This record gives sequence, structure tokens and C-alpha cells, in this order.
Amino acid sequence: MKILQLGCGPHKRPDAIGVDINPRSAADVICDLNSVPYPFVSNSFDLILCEHILEHLDDIVQTMSELHRICKPHARILVEVPHYASTYAFRDPTHKHFFSIHTFDYFLDGTPVYQFHYSDVQFRLLRVEFPPPPHAGFLKRIAFRLINRHIDWYERRLAFIFPRHLLRFELMVVK
Repeated sequence: MKILQLGCGPHKRPDAIGVDINPRSAADVICDLNSVPYPFVSNSFDLILCEHILEHLDDIVQTMSELHRICKPHARILVEVPHYASTYAFRDPTHKHFFSIHTFDYFLDGTPVYQFHYSDVQFRLLRVEFPPPPHAGFLKRIAFRLINRHIDWYERRLAFIFPRHLLRFELMVVK
């Protein structure tokens, strides 16, 4: 399996090709992800990890189109971003975008906003969730299970009252 880790910083996975703009990072490829095309051949990757990187980039539509290009058919893209209700989303002055559970609907056939065709690329949403913190206790895990079971209702009614910080997506490339 060929894995690409975007914005790897100092924590590059050993089984992945790491990409970062910072030459002091652990990246294998130094690259500005705001500039396309990326230095990779089309249909190259089985998995792309986008952990805490998309919120820093200029153009999400352009980025998703480029990720689609370099992915193999049915490849997976794992995305971790701050949720828009999180105070951490606004704390970092380098964040340019804020994410909702429906942010990627523009790339999902069958959603009401797909008709706007901001891009010709298409993905399938495999999962969207608010992951519990790594050392969450029993009650917190139950709370996260309830939030994720009723994720749309939570985001519309409770996100600013009981904010969650991290949002995780798993997308599959449709070609």
C-alpha cells in the first residue's frame, strides 16, 4: 500500500511518503501544497493522510481536486481538521478554513450541494465523526457515541453549547 502523509511535520509515519513545506520537518518531499500540480504521478496512492493540514491551505476545492488526481481509484483519504465550533479552530492564526460535518458534501454525488459542481471530482463519504480523546473515560466514550449517532442534530443544536474540537472524515475516491 502506497501512503502519502501531507503536512507531516516532525511526526512522519515510517511507512508513508511525508510532504511538508518546512525543510526542518521529517518530510521526504518539500512542497508547497498551495501550488499545484503536486510532484506526484496521477493514480499513485492508495491512502492519503491529511491530519491538521487542510485548514492551513488556500483553496480546499483545488486541493481536493489534486488529491483526487494523485489517488488510485477507490483510494482512501483520511482527514482530521478542527470543527468550526472549536475555540482551537480560531486560536491558530494560520487557520484559513473551518469545517462542518457537511464541508465535503460538494464532492459527494446525491447531496443537495453537489449540483453546484465546484469541481469535477467525486468522493464517497465512508465516515464522519467526532473522535473521542485518546484517554477518554467510560462516560466520555458514551457521550461521543451519542454525538456521533446523532451527528447532524448535534451540529445544528449543540455544537456551540458543548463544542467538540476534532472532526474526522474518511473519503473514498470515485473515478
